[in-house]
Amino acid sequence: MPYALNFTKNNHYLHIGFTGDFRPGDVKTLWAEIRAYLNLHPQKRILVEEHPGATGRLDTLEVYETAAFLANTKLTYNVRIALLYQASVQKETFKQAQFGETVAINRGLNLKVFHTREDAEQWLLTG
Repeated sequence: MPYALNFTKNNHYLHIGFTGDFRPGDVKTLWAEIRAYLNLHPQKRILVEEHPGATGRLDTLEVYETAAFLANTKLTYNVRIALLYQASVQKETFKQAQFGETVAINRGLNLKVFHTREDAEQWLLTG
């Protein structure tokens, strides 16, 4: 099943749920969809959550290129983005996400990776 995004706004942030399968190259399309949504519905706080059962992995180069792509969009500079990978996500996937976090932060993005919703929400709401 191709990946799908579900956008839900609450009083504090925009929640974007990610389900399905993605293949190499899909991640930039995914973020382009998020950017298009934000162009129509500006938000300052975003929680992107990979739901259990989502499949696909990025290689290190694609993680790097995705973080660079996000930095070049300039849309995300005034936005806090929390990426939530539940504990069931493979350790290697989480490590790749942490590498992407480092690349994104080095390019001026306000992005952080989390294992728990509580930690992600606390970070989103304190900034």
